[in-house]
This record gives sequence, structure tokens and C-alpha cells, in this order.
Amino acid sequence: MRRGVCKSHLSLAFTRRVDLRGRAAGSRPHPRLPACAAPSMQMNRLRLPASPVCVSHNTLRAYPLLGPLHASDRPGQGTGLMQMSDMQMRTGCARVRFPERSLERGWWEAAARMSRKRRAAEAEGAGLALELRWEWQDPGGTWHRFVPEQSEVLTQAARAGKPSVAVGSRVDLRRMVQRDGQTRQDRCVAAAVQDQDSYAVDDDGGSEPSSVPGSSSPQRPPAPKRLQEVGASPNPRAGGESTEVVKTLIVKGKAPVDPECLAKLGKAHVYCEGDDVYDVMLNQTNLQFNNNKFYVLQLLEDDGPRSYSVWTRWGRVGRPGQHALVSCAGDLTQAKQIFTKKFLDKTKNHWAERGNFQKVPGKYDLLHMDSRPPAAEPSCTGAPQPKPASRLDPRVQALLGLICDLQAMEEMVLEMKYDTKKAPLGKLTVEQIRAGFQSLQKVEAVLRAGDTGRALLEACNEFYTRVPHDFGLRTPPLIRTWQELQEKVQLLEALGEIQIAVKLARLELHGQEHPLDRSYRTLGCELCPLERDSAHFQVLERYLLSTHAPTHRDYSMELLEAFTLRRAGEPPFRASLPNRTLLWHGSRLGNWVGILSQGLRVAPPEAPVTGYMFGKGIYFADMSSKSANYCFASRQRDVGLLLLCEVALGECQELLEANAEAGELPPGKHSTKGLGKLAPAPANTIVLEGAAVPLGPAVETGVRNPHGYTLNYNEFVVYEPGQVRMRYLLQVRFSFAPLW
Repeated sequence: MRRGVCKSHLSLAFTRRVDLRGRAAGSRPHPRLPACAAPSMQMNRLRLPASPVCVSHNTLRAYPLLGPLHASDRPGQGTGLMQMSDMQMRTGCARVRFPERSLERGWWEAAARMSRKRRAAEAEGAGLALELRWEWQDPGGTWHRFVPEQSEVLTQAARAGKPSVAVGSRVDLRRMVQRDGQTRQDRCVAAAVQDQDSYAVDDDGGSEPSSVPGSSSPQRPPAPKRLQEVGASPNPRAGGESTEVVKTLIVKGKAPVDPECLAKLGKAHVYCEGDDVYDVMLNQTNLQFNNNKFYVLQLLEDDGPRSYSVWTRWGRVGRPGQHALVSCAGDLTQAKQIFTKKFLDKTKNHWAERGNFQKVPGKYDLLHMDSRPPAAEPSCTGAPQPKPASRLDPRVQALLGLICDLQAMEEMVLEMKYDTKKAPLGKLTVEQIRAGFQSLQKVEAVLRAGDTGRALLEACNEFYTRVPHDFGLRTPPLIRTWQELQEKVQLLEALGEIQIAVKLARLELHGQEHPLDRSYRTLGCELCPLERDSAHFQVLERYLLSTHAPTHRDYSMELLEAFTLRRAGEPPFRASLPNRTLLWHGSRLGNWVGILSQGLRVAPPEAPVTGYMFGKGIYFADMSSKSANYCFASRQRDVGLLLLCEVALGECQELLEANAEAGELPPGKHSTKGLGKLAPAPANTIVLEGAAVPLGPAVETGVRNPHGYTLNYNEFVVYEPGQVRMRYLLQVRFSFAPLW
């Protein structure tokens, strides 16, 4: 097409994939476009129709910023962005819906035309910044990514409106080219939008309605997004105030309606037939394409006149994503057909056979979720009834409030990048947690084989698919080291403990029972506070403070409360074994409901062996701060819990270095002791109710590993729960040293 040719409209609404640089199979010829948008390109503007079009990967390369949608010839139309995922850019075409607009050559030029008023309005409506991935094209036509540091420089320069910036060679941001320092030739530069929660794209290529057909309650449209100004805060308000969005979860029947489904919230419920709940959460992670996405699928039945609809929502994990609501009026058969077809399209599994679900490569995986609602608190009509008083000691009440705090549990796993929006606490079933452990076993096998290529990529993909993680717009990281593997093992262990806590929270109250009394009853564990002036309290405090290791001086500890404990249903203790010692065990606050109600347990068979220094067992220390480190206390949450257990060590096999197979004890041995350089002096050991208490301070043991690293402190491991009897629970405050 020559410049200046009068053509009011160029239709690209093909039903098959379109390559704008060649010919589409089965379609008429169309203009050939240049390989990249350079100043010499003959076609400066391309009019696009309002109907859906298929845009191929080549189109994005022909126009490096295929977001330059400018409507200067249509009053009231501003600049918008058509956004595609990395997967869609690489592997083909996505079906996109957008109004009739013009395609500008330079996105920054189009953005500059936006009025400040328009920018402010969009900022208030969205308040989110687009993330860009920058690439350059070599002479052979292959595209390469800029390193992250260079991408950040380019993004900041673009946001600041700079015409060019130097990243090795200077990049002209208006022409979107970079001068090669060796050949002195210009090469194309591209910026791909990665903000995947606002795609107007259904990732299977099909179009999705964005509102309810025939409904007077349209869904909330996605807010327009723009590049955030440098230094601007998200969602700015007058006076610098920020607002907090509170979402309501309404539970009817066996599963809650997705809170993002505003048109049906409080007006419908998830359709059920017996034990079949038409509620699905799917997840898929592909690290090679930076895909970390979810898919929600629900069949909804109105509370009033019988009417059915199918709700879908999809996007990047941690973001609301896009949605669609398809009304089926009173036709339940049609609604089921839409639901089951969508399930088949996304998973390649039949809905009726989901009990034998098999993950298909390139398709979504089914998350096994517990759809049971939490136990309802007793409600009353008329005047509110006074809250019954607790019968517990105030110190026990405070302890229960500390360990039964579901918000604290959520914050704990959020720190570990777990996504509580897609798989809320307690909703991830034991089966799904077990599947996560199985995936980590595959990661372990790959790491042992020294394979850091495709096998590791696929193993990590499987793990992140089964256990949703929120990494924002960043690519989920590969699990490359044993330390990273151990962190994921700890996450799954924490999720298992939290699952127990949420399960206990579902139990109903007994009559006029205080909620804390219910929590105490369901623990099945007797807790009795010790008086501060008692002999037992004094011994425990001395043991805590005297065994604070010299290498852990970034914090100090103060004993707030101490409790004796006796757990019902504990396995018979092997008191006949010698060498019974009172040893420390620390854990995060969110784990204690599970520990106190179920006891200390050995890791499940599905867990990778490598995540444990001396094999799968129950770990203890004779230095209080070594165990206290596993409380993961902070300046914001400065209270933790330490457990003192009577451990029947028997005869120990002594090791100088890590051995994941240490659980296979040699004959005559009952436990493992990892020997450390420092340990409590044997001369200071006392006996408390038949158990040795190794009081500090620590002294040099003379232990050295001639083959490598030597442990700083002793580590004790038993492999049978019957060798452990929980005796004391200590509530400790951590005081951290000043930062400066």
C-alpha cells in the first residue's frame, strides 16, 4: 500500500490465523508489511475494525509496540493497549476484541498526545503500571531479550518521556531502533506488555463475553491501564490517601460464589448435584513462557426464579484477571454443556471422569479444593445475646489467640509466595499437598542427576501448577539449590499444619461456648501455666538463656510464659530407652495448632529426602537459639513459641556432615546426632523429672570435620514419634538489635 492511498478501512477479520507479513491460508492476498516499524516504513497508519481479529506473532514484530492504538480521528477515544501474553506472542494467534481505532507507528508519540486530564482519570481508575519486556532483533530476524538491568533502564526512560537512552548502544525510543556498535547498523527494538491481568483475551483463542447477555447488571469492566509516572504512587487519591478494597465472600450451599462475580453475588449459588459441586479452580505454570495463570469455572443457579449461568475468570496468579458470565436462562442442560466443554477444553479431561484426572502437557491442572464452608457461628434473632465468658486461664486464652490467628497464618504463607487468593488457607486438600510433595520429589531427582535443563523446568512447572504461587509479573524462579528445595518443603509442611487448624476451626460450638474454649477443646491438649516463681519456671528460663548460641546475637530472648502440656492420644513413650534428654524444637506460629493437636510427626513418604539434613525425622537441638531461629520471628511479630520435649535418644549414631539417608539406622542405634563445634558443657547438666537438662553456656567440643564443613551446634534426630514426649511450651519475646 503506497502512502497517501485513500482507503477508509482495511479489514483483517479473518477466521484463521493471519500473518500480516505473508499470506493467510484460505484467505485473499493482503498487503505485505515491513519486518519492523522503522521511520522508512511506507505504511504509517492501519485502520482496524470493531469486529474481533486474529493477530499473529508476526504482527507484533512488524509493529514492535502493538499497543499504539490511537483514535485521533474519533472524538472521545483515547489511547489504549492491546496486550498479549508471552505464550500467545510466541506460539501463534490470540483472538482480541477492541473498538475501531488506528494503529500508530510510535507508541510513545501516541502516549504523548494524551491529555493530562485523561492521564489523571486513567490513573485514578487503574493506578497500576504496565510491566514491559524489552527485546532487540539481530540481522537474521531472531529476537533477543535485554538483560533485566537494561530493561529497567529502558522502562524508566520511556516513563520519563526521554527520546533516547544509552544501554550499551543508544536506543532511540521514538523510532524504536538501536545502533549496533560494531556494524553501525540500526536494529529493531521491541517492548512487549506483560501486564497479564488485563488481557481482553481468552487464552484458548476463543472469544468470551464480558457481560451477562440480557442482564441489567453488567460486570465491572476492566479499568484502563497506563504506564505509571515515575515516582507516582499506585491509585493516587486527593490528599495522598489510599483506599482498601474489602471483598465479601457469601457462602451458600457447598461452595462460595466467586467474589469477583458481582452480577450474581448474593443472588445465586454454585449448582450442586449430590456430591458433585460445579466449582473448579485450575492452574497452569510454564516458566519458559512466564505463564503463571489460573482459571475459575462455576455453574451458578439463581436463588429466585430458576435460571442458570456459567461464570469463568482467568488471568495471572495474584491478579483479578478477565471474566465472562454466560446466561442460559432456565436451560440447565445447556449450562452443563457449556461448563463441561470448557472443562474439557482447558484440561483435556472429561468432567465425568475427573476422579481419575490426568494432567496433560500444555493444559491446566485441577486443584483439589475442599469446598466445605467454615462452621457457622451460632446466630440469633432479635436482641444480640451477650458473649459467653471463657472458662480458661487468661494466659491460656492469650496463647490460643496467638496460635489460632488465621490472618497470621495467611501472612506466614504469603511471605513464602503462596497464593491464598486462588487456594485459600484450609481449602487446599491433603491430596493436593501430597501432590506438591510428589512434584518436589521430581525436582530432587533432577537436582541429584545434575540436570538443570528441560527436566528441571518441567518439574518446577508441575510444582508451581499444583501449589499456586504469587510472583506478581516476575517469572516463577527455578528451584535450583537444595536450600530452595528445603524452603518449598517447609511451605508444604506449613500448609499441612494450617489445614489441620482450619479443619478444627470448622467444628461446631457446644451450646453457649466461647470460641477460645472450643479451640482449646479441639486441641486435645492440656495446657497448665507455670508460675514465674516456681522452680520449674526458673529452670526453664535458665535453660533458655544459657543456651543462646554466640553466633545468634542479632536478637535476645525473654521468657514470657511457660506451660506444662499433656497431649491426649500421644503414642506410648519408649521410656525404657536410655539417654532421655530435654531438647528444643521451634516452629512458626501457624504450625502450632497442628503440632499440639497431632504431635510432632515424621515427614510423609512423598516428601523429598534431600530437604532434610539427616533424613526424614523429628529434629531437636540442645541450644535454644538454634531452634528459635525456626520460629521466624520479626520486629513486627516478635513473639514465638518453643517446645521442650523429653526425647529418648538411646544410642546415637554420630555424624560429622549431612546424610539424607541417616534415617536407615545401623543395628543398635536409635537416633542420629550431628556433632557440632559448640555444645553445653556436660558438667552443667541437671536432671528434671527423669530427663537430662543440658544447661549452658556452650563450650568448644573439639569436633572438626576433616572432609569439609563442621556443624556449629549439635543436631538430634529421632525417626519414631514414640521416642518423643512433649513436656513444656515456652512463650518467648524476641528483641532484635537496632539496625543502626
